[in-house]
Amino acid sequence: MGMASAVLGASSFVWTSVLAIRIVAERLGWQIVPLGSTDWDLYWTDTSICQQRLLKLSPTQRINHFHGMLELCRKRAMARSLSALAAAAAPLGISYDFCPYTWQLPGQMTAFLAAAKAAGKKATFIVKPDAGCQGKGIKLVKGGSEDKLLKSLADIAATQAVAQQYVAKPLLVNGLKFDLRVYVLVADVDPLRVYIFKEGLVRFCTAPYKKPTSTNIDCAYMHLTNYAVNKHNTEAYVAAHASGYGSTQAVGAAGQECNVEAASKWTFKQLKHHLDSQGHSWSALWGSIGELIVKSLIAVAPHLAATYRSTVVNNISAASQPSAVDSSSTGSGTKCASAATVAAAGCRCFEVLGYDVLLDDQLKPWLLEVNHSPSFNIDSPLDRTVKEQLIMDAVKLVRIEPRAIAAAKKASRRATQQRLLAPTSARGCSSSSTDVSVSVATADSRTAQQAFRDAVIAARDKWQMKHLGKFERLYPVSLPTQQQASSYSSSSSSHHTPPADCIANYSEAKLTELLQLQ
Repeated sequence: MGMASAVLGASSFVWTSVLAIRIVAERLGWQIVPLGSTDWDLYWTDTSICQQRLLKLSPTQRINHFHGMLELCRKRAMARSLSALAAAAAPLGISYDFCPYTWQLPGQMTAFLAAAKAAGKKATFIVKPDAGCQGKGIKLVKGGSEDKLLKSLADIAATQAVAQQYVAKPLLVNGLKFDLRVYVLVADVDPLRVYIFKEGLVRFCTAPYKKPTSTNIDCAYMHLTNYAVNKHNTEAYVAAHASGYGSTQAVGAAGQECNVEAASKWTFKQLKHHLDSQGHSWSALWGSIGELIVKSLIAVAPHLAATYRSTVVNNISAASQPSAVDSSSTGSGTKCASAATVAAAGCRCFEVLGYDVLLDDQLKPWLLEVNHSPSFNIDSPLDRTVKEQLIMDAVKLVRIEPRAIAAAKKASRRATQQRLLAPTSARGCSSSSTDVSVSVATADSRTAQQAFRDAVIAARDKWQMKHLGKFERLYPVSLPTQQQASSYSSSSSSHHTPPADCIANYSEAKLTELLQLQ
């Protein structure tokens, strides 16, 4: 089997953030090539990407971001996108009440000050820098007097930020506030394909929670769940040294061994066990989390698809690929595309997002923010267990497969040679397997191109259904290939049929209506 090449695009000061990526590359036997190299198959970077980089991608190269995803991962942009779709969705009876009410600053400062004054001094708001991360620059402020509020916000008066209603009654575990880091894989945007990882991180505060008052409002260890903040509370932070429920491998600040329930970081498996013991329904909660993820992505889906189409051109022409589509059918009339064709015609981008979700005391999930480059630091065996499996499964699902890539490159070289050796008169009317079909002369050619696209999408869907690992599909709710995938899933130990509870709270018809609103 061929060897894949990976470029890990990270600046030296965030080098450790790709440790999990490097571990996975070594496990897969991939070669890590230097930055600046052009001969690579996967480019993993912890920064957003520009259109120029996408324009330079070859058909078989993959990169771990979509251009335009910052419309969801910047706090002001997310607030703008969600509020716009919420207003349009309301007449359909579709609620977007999963995000705390948000004001975009400084543009909506006047409205925010008026709302804070009306809410009174008992109300609490949380202010966050637009592009901030790791808890930096976040502050809690009380409502009431405009003068006091303006004084509290003096240092960010000209800064792009958001102000949100503070969820004052969070669900507590052992008296501590916590949030969930939920990992979501966007495998494609045209058409949209979304998957949720079944394991994740539960991140605890390190000071017992109390409602915000003038005396505790500045206690970050009490109110902010960010791991980057709480790990510095050396007197209370408890490192988790295991990932399974029932283990006693947790280490306190003084180096003493603690029960894993005292750890400042859990897995979803541990939280599920705890909630089950309290009589709560994990499946209902999981369904609600899946719903808010899909709704949030639908708010930016048209923008992502349009940006992708305008930047990354599908380099395969149906008319020029006589052997790219097998004569066999998927059962729905769609022909099958070969592995090499899917490797060359597949989506060039994918993205692993980190959704930060807070639970209130009624077990309602609240979307706090979406991270386009969630940390892949490994600070404990628990981190490694979750993050290594996440990356392994993501790479497998989006089909970064050395043999298929090698076959696609070979087919491209062969097609180029055939084009160069073709008679001069024929060159102008023929295209290679890597050329763009820039004009469609007949209805037959348009039909052929659509049939080819359908075949590639069907092949991708079939592959993804067979290689979910610990992922579950969130969107679309149903696929034409779903029943076929279920029929062969019994022979694949890695396949997990999406459980009904994951999509219990929403229907494909409703989601289609949302997309049509935009």
